[in-house]
Amino acid sequence: MANKVIAIEIGNAITRIVQMDYQTKKPKVYRHVTINTPEGSYNDGYINTNSNALAVAIQKAVQDNNMNGSKNVIFTITSSKILTREVMIPPVKPNMIDSTVKLNLSEYFPIDLSQYEVATLPLERITKEGENMGKYRVLIVAADKDMIRAYEGLAKTCGLTLIQVDYVGNSIYQAFKNEEADKCSMILKVEEKQTSITIVDKQNLLLQRNVNYGIEEVIQEVVNQQAFGVRFYDEACKYVKTNKCILDSLSDTAKSVVGEGGDDGSIRKGGGIQINEARCAVTRNVSQLISAVSRVVDFYNSRFAVPIDSIFICGLGGTFVDLDVLFTTEMGIKTNMLKKLEEVQWAALGDNGDFPGYAATIGAAMGPIGLYSKAKEDRKLVSTINFKLLTILVAALALIVCAVMYLPKLIAKQSLESEQKQLIETEKKYVEAEAIYNKYINTLTFYNAVVVGDKAIENPNDNILLFFDELENTMPADSMITNFSSSSSAVSMSIRVPDQAVAAALINKIRNFDSLYTVTVSSINENWYEPEAEKDDDGTLTYTYTDELGNEVEVEITGTAEIDEEGEYVESAFVNKVLNYVEFTITGYYYQSEFSTITQ
Repeated sequence: MANKVIAIEIGNAITRIVQMDYQTKKPKVYRHVTINTPEGSYNDGYINTNSNALAVAIQKAVQDNNMNGSKNVIFTITSSKILTREVMIPPVKPNMIDSTVKLNLSEYFPIDLSQYEVATLPLERITKEGENMGKYRVLIVAADKDMIRAYEGLAKTCGLTLIQVDYVGNSIYQAFKNEEADKCSMILKVEEKQTSITIVDKQNLLLQRNVNYGIEEVIQEVVNQQAFGVRFYDEACKYVKTNKCILDSLSDTAKSVVGEGGDDGSIRKGGGIQINEARCAVTRNVSQLISAVSRVVDFYNSRFAVPIDSIFICGLGGTFVDLDVLFTTEMGIKTNMLKKLEEVQWAALGDNGDFPGYAATIGAAMGPIGLYSKAKEDRKLVSTINFKLLTILVAALALIVCAVMYLPKLIAKQSLESEQKQLIETEKKYVEAEAIYNKYINTLTFYNAVVVGDKAIENPNDNILLFFDELENTMPADSMITNFSSSSSAVSMSIRVPDQAVAAALINKIRNFDSLYTVTVSSINENWYEPEAEKDDDGTLTYTYTDELGNEVEVEITGTAEIDEEGEYVESAFVNKVLNYVEFTITGYYYQSEFSTITQ
C-alpha cells in the first residue's frame, strides 16, 4: 500500500494542501484544498514564528477535509531568498555527486554557506562528444537554515512530522518532466507577485528563471473596474476563472464589445463600451509579465538550439479565462492551461479542484530535492540501528545452532577464532578503503588547483564588450555620455540628448539590448537655456546661442510684438527660454549564464 503524505505550498495570499502518495511512479491525489493564508503569517518564504494563525488554519483544513490519516508532511517553498546555481562537475559515480558538489561550495557561491541548507539535483550527464563529455550538470539549491527550522516548527504545531522541504522550481520540474517527453516545453507558474519559468526538453531541465511579475495587478484591476460588478479581491479571483476579463491580444479592443446584457455572461452592469474598456484595462496589466517572459525566451534562444514547442500555464494564473489565448497571440508559441498530468491519478475529492494551481504541490511529493537535512540524518540513524540489530540476531542464531551441534568449549573457541579472523579481514578492508579515499582527496585537491588556475584567466569583460557593440550601433550622433561605470553584473551611465523625444526613443532601444536582462531609469532632467536677444527695427527678435552639444542655434520670432507706452518692445511677449538638452541616468543588468534566484 502506498505511503500517503500531506504536501503544502504556502503563498502570500493562498495556501494549497494535498493528500497523495509519496514518491511513487504514478501517484494518486486523494484530497486537496485551498485556503487563505492568514495576513502577516508569511512573507517571501519565511514563516512568522510569532503567530499561530497559519498553523490553526492548516490544522482546520486537514481535519475538515479528512486528511487526518496522514501525519507526514512536505513543504515546497517559493522565495527570492533561496539561492540556486547550475554547475558542471567532472565525471564521478552517481552516489558521489552530492558530496563532490558540497566539497567545492566555496567555488560556486561567493558567500559563507555554513548557515544554509544545501541540496543538489543532477540534471544531465553530457553524452555529446567534446570537452564536457561525461561531466554532470547539477543544480545547487541553498536555503537559510532559519527558514527551514520555521517550517519544522510549523509542522510540529500542526501535529505533523516534517519529512522533507522542497524548492518550488524542483517541484514543477518533478511534476512535468515525464509529460511531453518528446518535446521542448516551457512551464509558467503564474502567481500573484511572481512567475516561475521552467524549460524542459526530453526530461532534461534546461533553464529556470523567476521574474517579479504576476497577476496581482490583474485581479486588482477587475475590482477597480465597475463594469465587472466585483467589489472584493477574493471575489475577483473567482470571477476571472469563469468570466472573460482578458482580451485575445494586447492590441485587440473591438472583439470584446457587446451590447447591454450580452451573451458572454460577464456583464453585470454598464453597456458594451464599458465592458470593453474594462477588459482593455485588465489586459494592459498583463503586458509587463508577457514582456518579462519574452526576454527569458530571447535569452534561452541565444544559448540553446532547441526551439520551444509549447507553453503551459499553471499556478493561480492557470485558471484565468483566456490568459493562454493572450500568451499564444503575443508569444507566437502555442500556449495551454495545464489541465492534467498523465503520471498523476486525480481523485474526485476536495472542495475546489482547480488542478493547475496544485502542480507544484503535487511535484513536491513526487521527488523533493531535500532541503531538510535532519530527515537524511534520521534515515541514516535508522539504517545503522537496523543493521546492528540484524547483526545481533544473526550472531544469536549462529550460537544456538552451534550449541546444538558441538560441545560448549569447542563452540566458544571456534567462535572466538572466527570472530578474530573476521575482525582482521574487516580491518584490511578499511585500510584499503582509506587508501582509496586518500587518493580521491589528493585528486580532488589537484582538480581544485586546476579550477582556481582556470578561473584566474577567465575574462570578466565579455558582458561589457557585447554591451558596447550594441551601444555603438544605437547612440544618436547628437548625444553625449557624461558619466559611465560598469561591473561584471551591471552598467550605469548618464546620457545627454537634444530633447525628450530622442531620450524616450533611446531608452526604449536600450531596454531591448540582448546583453541586458533588465533596465531601470533613475532620473530624467531638462536643462533650459536663456540666451540674449537682438531686436531689429521691423519687430524681429533673434536669439542666438551655442548648446551643450556644441551646436549653434538661432531662434527668430517675427509678428505682432507688444510695444509699451515709450515705444519699446515688451520682451515677455517673446520666447526667452529654450530647451538646451535632456539628461537621464540609466542602469542595466547583464544576463548571467547560470541559474539565478526569484530576483531578476
